[in-house]
Amino acid sequence: MALSVTMTTLGTTRIETSFGSISKNDETVVITAVARVVNIDGNKDHVIAKLEFANSDMQFVRQFVVPVSVADDAPNFIRQAYLYLKTLPEFATATDC
Repeated sequence: MALSVTMTTLGTTRIETSFGSISKNDETVVITAVARVVNIDGNKDHVIAKLEFANSDMQFVRQFVVPVSVADDAPNFIRQAYLYLKTLPEFATATDC
């Protein structure tokens, strides 16, 4: 399982030349990436889900604290992480992929 997510953030354009790098002013950047849970660590109350965001141009990792349930009928922790992430504003438009 993974999520396709589009993020809007402030970024700096950087161009590498033989004379050094040239940076352009901050500008709004829209990034579409696939987010995958690559690690889960925690206890019966919450887990820390490590997400890897990647597309053809970049890759980065971010961690989220996820409340979990250990009830007999609860989904596994990875599934619970994805379900929780989709409740957060930054994942409001995310789709399963």
